[in-house]
Amino acid sequence: MSDGPPADLEDDLGPAAPAPAVRRSRTAAFGSFIPVLGMAVCAYLLAQSKDDVAYLFESGTPVDLGEPGAYHFERARQGIYARVVGEVHGEGNRFVEGHTPGKIWPLTGTPLMIERRGTEPLWGRVEAEGRLQADDQLPAAFHKLIAMFLKTDQLGLPPPGEHVWLLTEGRSPRGLDRTNVWLVSLMLLFALNAWLVVKPMIPKRAGA
Repeated sequence: MSDGPPADLEDDLGPAAPAPAVRRSRTAAFGSFIPVLGMAVCAYLLAQSKDDVAYLFESGTPVDLGEPGAYHFERARQGIYARVVGEVHGEGNRFVEGHTPGKIWPLTGTPLMIERRGTEPLWGRVEAEGRLQADDQLPAAFHKLIAMFLKTDQLGLPPPGEHVWLLTEGRSPRGLDRTNVWLVSLMLLFALNAWLVVKPMIPKRAGA
């Protein structure tokens, strides 16, 4: 009588042994693919919001654009945190962004509009701080509004080649608003996925 399993049974058992290792390898590969995909999605969304990301890292000290009789629109740049003082004597134009109503108000005699969210009106002398955007960075709907304000002399005509500006009141670079919370969440999610990709590559300490 022969000791041990038959030769044909050994042949059957031999090739089957690596199967669990193959399955573990495929599982590991799939597990590493998920965080890479997560990083790619986060990077794409952040790239689509590059102007908002740039504003998030802007200086928290507003650039002073001046006041009546001493304006300094030569200091105006796309995407800065700015401050301006002026006069508002128009009714403004209503808008609704998501569930937040507000109005666009022309600053008399200047090439600048103030966007105020909420229902509190602007009238007379105002001082506003917020995010500054050039007209060529605004959606098409704003262009019609700018044309109407210019036609009715509610806005000052900018010099040739210069911009009409929109200042979104209350939008500070690191303020706790919906846009900034979304961007920070994306950055944290990107960092978490990056850590999940890098972690398996870090050598383990002996005895750990």
